[in-house]
This record gives sequence, structure tokens and C-alpha cells, in this order.
Amino acid sequence: MLDLLSSPNAFFPLLQQRLANPLPAEIAQNKMTSRARISTQQYKLNNPNFKSSAVLILLFPHNSTIYSALIRRSAYDGKHGGQLSFPGGKVEPGDVSLENTAIRETGEEVGVRVNSTDILGKLSPLYIPISNFLVQPFIASLPTSPVWVKDNHEVAEVIEFPLSNLLDESLKDRRRITIGPNRFVDAPCYMLNNQVCWGATAMILAEFESLLRGN
Repeated sequence: MLDLLSSPNAFFPLLQQRLANPLPAEIAQNKMTSRARISTQQYKLNNPNFKSSAVLILLFPHNSTIYSALIRRSAYDGKHGGQLSFPGGKVEPGDVSLENTAIRETGEEVGVRVNSTDILGKLSPLYIPISNFLVQPFIASLPTSPVWVKDNHEVAEVIEFPLSNLLDESLKDRRRITIGPNRFVDAPCYMLNNQVCWGATAMILAEFESLLRGN
């Protein structure tokens, strides 16, 4: 797919086709994990009261190639404050589906309206033990670069990056991440716009990278 990044009309249908086939799931996700993990399915069995959430990977043409975007969460005294993530959040009572959750949250957080027809498919779910969330990532294509209208309470910054960055081995690293008072983790990460993307977001990107490579 690498040679199609400059041709959205060819790239998006092929990606949609790959998303409809069996996914690499944890084989790819675990390339960017900082610690040994049991399977997401086993986590679900061990934690039947997990919370459901959904995120959206937005893809759009920009500078003659295809870009995506992350958000940096506003700093707060919580488990994910200040971290990079995709637009998204937990399921609310009015949501009719996880896809609806991802679309609604994207509109609320970055002001981008996405229709169900824009959804190309979904990646594998990923369980996040520290917050007890089971995250379902969706992928959507947009015809043009979005105009970001961020919710300043939840979003500190929108970070755009070309998909080719995921395939650039020089933009992968390991960093010592502070996760609490006197607590650190040595984590693999992507360096996107000189910012560290690690944890669950990096694991989701690792599966997406695998699809881009055709693995």
C-alpha cells in the first residue's frame, strides 16, 4: 500500500478491503507494548465489568499524501492526562453502537463531523488494564483536510502526521516514561512531530502499521 499513499482513490478502497479480512491483532499490537500481556480476550474474562469505549483514526489527504491525527489530552490528575491518543471516549447511554461513540466523541473533541459512510472498518479491540477500558478503534476517511475545532477542556493539541511516519524505523524509539510518583516504565514508542506516542495508542498504531505493510 505504500505506493498508494499519494492516491487516496486507490488507497482507501484497498485499506477497506484489508480491514474486512482477518486482522493481525495482538501479534502486531504487542510489538509496541511495554510489558508482558495476556490476551485481550483473557482480560475480558478476568474483568467482566470492563468499560467500553471507542476511538477514531481519521485519514485525510494533505500535502500530496495521506495524513492522520492524534490529540494530546489536556493535563489533569488522572491516568491518561497529557498523553497522546485518538479522538474518542467511553460509551454514553444514548450511543446506539461503538461506531456511534467514536463518531460522537470525535465531533465533541475536535469538531470534525464524520458520517457512518466514512467508516472504512475497525481494528482489533484492545484492553487497557490501568483504566479498565476495552477500546474499539475505527478508521474513517475524509475527502479533505479537516478544520479542527478542539474542545479546550479535553484537548490541548491536535497533532497531524503523514502515515509514512509509521513506516520510518528512525521514528521508533524506547523512552523512560513517568507513570506516577517514583514510577517509570521503559516503553517502545513512535516519535510523531517530536512527541512521544506510547502505550495503548502506540499498540493501536502498530496494528495499523502492519496493515499498511501488508503483513
